[in-house]
Amino acid sequence: MDSIVEVVGLEPILLEAGCRYSDRNFEELYSNLHSAGELETLRLIEDRIRQYFSSLELPDQPTLYDHLVLSLRKKDLIATFNWDPFLSLALKRNRLRAIMPRAAFLHGNVSIGYCENHRQMGPRDSRCPKCHVYYTDSELLYPVSQKDYTKYPFLKVQWDALQRCLQSAYVLTVFGYSAPTSDIEACRLMKEAWGPALSRSYEETEFIDIQSEEQLRATWSDFIHTHHSSTHQSFYDSHIAKHPRRTCEATWASTMENESLDDRDIPRNAEWDELTQWYKPLVSAELVAEANKQGS
Repeated sequence: MDSIVEVVGLEPILLEAGCRYSDRNFEELYSNLHSAGELETLRLIEDRIRQYFSSLELPDQPTLYDHLVLSLRKKDLIATFNWDPFLSLALKRNRLRAIMPRAAFLHGNVSIGYCENHRQMGPRDSRCPKCHVYYTDSELLYPVSQKDYTKYPFLKVQWDALQRCLQSAYVLTVFGYSAPTSDIEACRLMKEAWGPALSRSYEETEFIDIQSEEQLRATWSDFIHTHHSSTHQSFYDSHIAKHPRRTCEATWASTMENESLDDRDIPRNAEWDELTQWYKPLVSAELVAEANKQGS
C-alpha cells in the first residue's frame, strides 16, 4: 500500500484532482477524498485499481499460493485483505487435487462477485445459482475513518465467516498482516470474535512475517495467551508447511501430549504431477476417514 499510487498509476488522477499524495498513507488519502465528496475521482481510482489487479495472473508452475491452499482442509478458512486474484486462482486450479479450504475476502476482490439478493458469491464472470443473474463486482475501497463493514452486504458475509471461525479456532496463523491502526473497525471485529487472550488457554497463534518476534508480540498481544505463539520469516518454516493438512493435529500432539510428529516438508520446487502425488496420501486418508464417519 505504500507504493500503490506509483505501481497502479494513480498519479494523473490525483494530480488532476489537485491531491498531494507523496508520503501519505493511501487509505487515509482515500478517506479524505471521500469526506470531500470527490466522487468522480474516487470512481476513477477504483476503476484503475480494478483494471490493474484484474490483469495479474499466476505463473503456470506451482507457487506458494498453491502450496498454501493444498496444505489446508475444508475446516480451515483463509481470510484475506488482498484485492489480487491469486488466492481465488489457486483455489480454482487445485480443487480437483484436494478439497479446498474456505476463503473470506474482507476488502472485496477483483475476481469475486456476489448476488445481494441471495447472499451468494463466486467467480466474477459466473452467475448466481439461485437467480442465474451475473454476479456484481465486490467493492474494493472504503473510507477507513468511517468504515462500517456491516453496511456492505458482501463484506458482512465475509466478516461473519471470519468471526465464526475465530470464535472456534484452535490455531490462528497471521501471514504478513500488520493489523494497521488506521483500520480500527477491522481490529475491533477480530478482537471481539477472539475474546480475551487469557480465555484462549489452549489456542496457538503463529506469525509468518519479517518483523521481529518482539514487534509481532507487541502488535498482537490481544491474541496471544502467555507463551502460546511462534514466529517464522518464511511460510515454509511455518506449522502449516511443516505439517500440511495436519497442522492442528501436530500442534495438539506437541503442546498437549508432549509428542513431536515428524516434519513433512512440502517439495517446493516440484512440478504439478509430483506435487499432486505428494499430497495424495494425505487426501486419500481424509476421504477414507470421511467415508467411515458417514458409514458409522
